[in-house]
Amino acid sequence: MKWNARFWRVGGGVFLSGLLALATPTRSPVPGTLNYLEGQATVNGTLVNSSSIGNEVLQPGEVLGTQNGKVEMLLTPGVFLRLGENSEARMVSNGLANVEIALDRGQATVEADWWTKDNRLTIDQTGARTDILKKGLYVVNSGQPFAQVLDGKAKVTLDDQSVNVGKNHEAILNESGKLKAQDFNSKPVKETALLRWSSLRSGYEAQANLDAARTVVVNNGWYGPGWYWGPSFGYWSFLPADGFFYNPFGWGFYSPFYVYGGGPYVIGRPGFYGRGFYGSRGGAVFVGPRGGGFVGSARGFSGGGGFHGGGRR
Repeated sequence: MKWNARFWRVGGGVFLSGLLALATPTRSPVPGTLNYLEGQATVNGTLVNSSSIGNEVLQPGEVLGTQNGKVEMLLTPGVFLRLGENSEARMVSNGLANVEIALDRGQATVEADWWTKDNRLTIDQTGARTDILKKGLYVVNSGQPFAQVLDGKAKVTLDDQSVNVGKNHEAILNESGKLKAQDFNSKPVKETALLRWSSLRSGYEAQANLDAARTVVVNNGWYGPGWYWGPSFGYWSFLPADGFFYNPFGWGFYSPFYVYGGGPYVIGRPGFYGRGFYGSRGGAVFVGPRGGGFVGSARGFSGGGGFHGGGRR
């Protein structure tokens, strides 16, 4: 299925259904910051709305819940957690170097677009624990299968058993009680409502990335890689330190320096998750590589000096 193309066809209607307040948040983002809301969601049983976007931060012990809705939450810079319908996620630790979330009910996706050796991200599940080890795209469930890796690598632990789970593999407990990694058919997983919505959100984040990058160039507000406010979209997006990269959904994310240089840039690319849509400043068009993975510019993609702890706007 051409996920990127679907984003453009239905984009306007979906965006309006989750209309956000465009006011600048009063605080910089930290792990646990709500970045997008569609439908009904609560924090500790209290309904949240569009005014919570960019301002509401899930603190340790607090529970983010959904009914007929979905929520996007920022974790470490460049990492998004998206909670599906009828799900609950409890914040255990929201330290920048150690994020731990308990998925008490339902399902979530983790899109890790930027990763450093200092990242620590743990998802607690019913009797199990999933540690994200690399940038990539993950589906995590409160029960089995505990983790499905569409791209990247994770480690799943259950009591005294542990298993590494690579791309296109999932972690399950077999009939004999042994934890194992096995391959799975990713096609029906990509067709689920949560994965389709996550792809759609990722596409909007890519557009907000260009918006934020241009704003940084104009306002001279660059402070290193991290979360930056996209004023035209009303939520945070990630800006890398240098060059550009493609995320697991196939969307391009660009640094302010690359945008300042005039591009060319790619909104989406052929390959991994569908057909690319392109744009540039000055008429040039760059068609990205036809395969998975992350790429940089001629100078390469550099993470810079560790995490950028705060967002800028």
